Amino acid sequence: MKIALLGGTFNPIHNGHMSLASEVKNKFHYDLILFIPSYIPAHKNVSAVISAEERLHMLKLAIDNIEWADYSDCEIQRKGISYTIETLKYIEERFSLSELPGLIIGDDLARGFNSWRNPEKIISMTNIIIAHRLYTEELDLPFAHKYIDNDIFSLSSSEIREMIHSGKDISEVVPAQVADYIREREFYKNETGCN
Repeated sequence: MKIALLGGTFNPIHNGHMSLASEVKNKFHYDLILFIPSYIPAHKNVSAVISAEERLHMLKLAIDNIEWADYSDCEIQRKGISYTIETLKYIEERFSLSELPGLIIGDDLARGFNSWRNPEKIISMTNIIIAHRLYTEELDLPFAHKYIDNDIFSLSSSEIREMIHSGKDISEVVPAQVADYIREREFYKNETGCN
């Protein structure tokens, strides 16, 4: 099986995540895109208002009935700070892989890649795919990688949370089932100033 990994806080998961996963799947011919929600991300703050389990539930709603998408809750089960190297070791043991898995990284995180835990080992265990998030041009990065020439989604999860807090409609920017669930649970309505 040929798989690529897309990790993140998914707080909430949005159409940009889904579009990127689809583009990577189609361009590089992956059998499966595995979404991996972090418990405590190593490189950003995450709102404590929504639990990791609720973020995972929204992810499940988003990928329901998409045959090429699945998830792993390994980082949530592991607790603590979510380190990519530990996740890769888990995936290597859990899946029967026909080649190294793809690891999708946004260009906003790529410049700091050398500060990650065991970056050299990550490089040896994956094919790194850089996605445009902040920059339209390709960055000059000092490690082996390839770029996906993806469409840049104009909103971040934090901006979507701010939309919800401001009472704006999010039906065009998150999957329909996720939008419905957020409305039902009244998530993010009272949240301010979180990343």
